[in-house]
Amino acid sequence: MVHVKIPSPKKRLTTSLFENIYTGLKIKKTDLEICIIELPAYNGYFFGMNREDINLNYKVNV
Repeated sequence: MVHVKIPSPKKRLTTSLFENIYTGLKIKKTDLEICIIELPAYNGYFFGMNREDINLNYKVNV
């Protein structure tokens, strides 16, 4: 059986950012640094409310 590694959402996001930044602004990958910091839900706030307490009426797909 062959296992295919599926790119993670973070990898797809950073790859897309690098490509779009180069296309739109002509800034090379080697001139950029992207750092993704993930917060636990209890440390994040959205619309002035704690992320743990928010019930969205829509689904967020990453």
